[in-house]
Amino acid sequence: MGTLWNGVNVKVVEVSGEQGVGKTLFGMSIDPENTVMIDLEDSSAAYDIPIKKRYSLYEAIAKGEIKVDKDLGVPKPIDCYLWFKGIVDKIKDGEFTVMFVDPLADIEAGLVAWVEENPGKFGATDNEFKKASGLKWGAVNSFWKTFGGTISAKVETFVYTNHMGLIWSSSGSPTGKKKAKGKEALTKICSLRLELEKTFNKETGKQNDIPGAKVIKARFAKSEFIEG
Repeated sequence: MGTLWNGVNVKVVEVSGEQGVGKTLFGMSIDPENTVMIDLEDSSAAYDIPIKKRYSLYEAIAKGEIKVDKDLGVPKPIDCYLWFKGIVDKIKDGEFTVMFVDPLADIEAGLVAWVEENPGKFGATDNEFKKASGLKWGAVNSFWKTFGGTISAKVETFVYTNHMGLIWSSSGSPTGKKKAKGKEALTKICSLRLELEKTFNKETGKQNDIPGAKVIKARFAKSEFIEG
């Protein structure tokens, strides 16, 4: 049993929601003194929370730690992914209780690009990936699911955030509904998926400080055997 979550093992947590609902604050507040955060938007800079270790994508770019495309002037997604993987590889098992990635989109885009550039590692050729998109996405999902599992094995809880995106109908028109962005691979190993949302005082109509949350998925339990 872990030391977090009242003794229940909650290995992977996805936190989604619109801007300003508290996604970053949620991830930073689980166990700050034992948290390693990988901040892709510097959104944590607004909070005075003394987390154990913080990596900033923007600071890494400024320091020249990430390769920058000379035409774009910023890193390509694949370089953001390689920077992220380098951080994960250096973390020792049990060094932190929480790894928090905020948000995950740039890392996922880079992972897809890396898989596309390395078809041979997945038993395919570049031509096969181009002709059979299902083969490529199968490799992406399988790799992401396994890689996500190795991340969660290093800490008690791996938590990441996702922004919301529009849901489109099969005809290509917007439905007016939204869902969390990101690949489905990690959601399969999630213990908990939360969609945070603003709540309001029924009497005054003012927004509450504490958000509510839709529980999209909850897969955990605390079990005890009685008499065998």
